[in-house]
Amino acid sequence: MDELQRIISEIDDQYNAAWQALYGTSQGTAQHNFINARFDRMAELADELATHIGHEDAYLTLIKRMEKR
Repeated sequence: MDELQRIISEIDDQYNAAWQALYGTSQGTAQHNFINARFDRMAELADELATHIGHEDAYLTLIKRMEKR
């Protein structure tokens, strides 16, 4: 798997984990902290992706991945 695919796959994993935390059975502060950590990591990954494809395309990719859910 090349670097771009790895980053995009991790974005998908992070978003899916956040989605599960939001709509799953967990609740409270731990849930909030977990979701925030996932979205913080997605922002880091988008910045990493930007080094390969540019800032605008990286964030468009992030948004498209999130809209797939």
